[in-house]
Amino acid sequence: MMTAIKARWITTHLSASRALRGGMLSAALLALLLVILFRACAPSTTATRLYVGKRASAFTLAAEQAGVLSPAPTTFTPGNGRPTLLIFFYTLCTHCLLEMQSARNVTGEFTGLRTMYIDSPAERPNLPEMMMHRLGIADPVLLDTDGHVAARYGVAYYPAFVLVDGQGIVRDIWTGETGASSLRAGIQQVLTTPGSR
Repeated sequence: MMTAIKARWITTHLSASRALRGGMLSAALLALLLVILFRACAPSTTATRLYVGKRASAFTLAAEQAGVLSPAPTTFTPGNGRPTLLIFFYTLCTHCLLEMQSARNVTGEFTGLRTMYIDSPAERPNLPEMMMHRLGIADPVLLDTDGHVAARYGVAYYPAFVLVDGQGIVRDIWTGETGASSLRAGIQQVLTTPGSR
């Protein structure tokens, strides 16, 4: 009798333990999904807007292209006379795919604009390369492994588009869902305003 009671207790205990572990795993996955959605869909923040009008930060990052790390890192030096659009994304952001595709279509309309794609925080190199391949983008991907470059621009939501003029001044920042018309107007203004090139 005692053995049957023990067996029932063990069975009940194991079932409860499995249910608890399953519930905890589901809760963790739900929390992760909510974080990803929040980061992807949140609008521009006041903190990010504080960087507009300020001098852009220089940086040097490892780069990969076609799934291969470049032997030399890539450096961004603001104020070299060439307007630049910095595009921050991360590979788990499915929302980034649509926005980056839209941005690629817009940037293709302009000559004289440099575009830099920055994976932040960076995954292992073949993941961002797969994402870029899906978008038909052949540009190298810069790997902001620990997110320190994104932090210099106040980027907390993805994707983020940072427009820097030729003098090295941040002219605009867009995060989350960004219309093609907003990007186009911002780039056009930087390319045609005297002193911005």
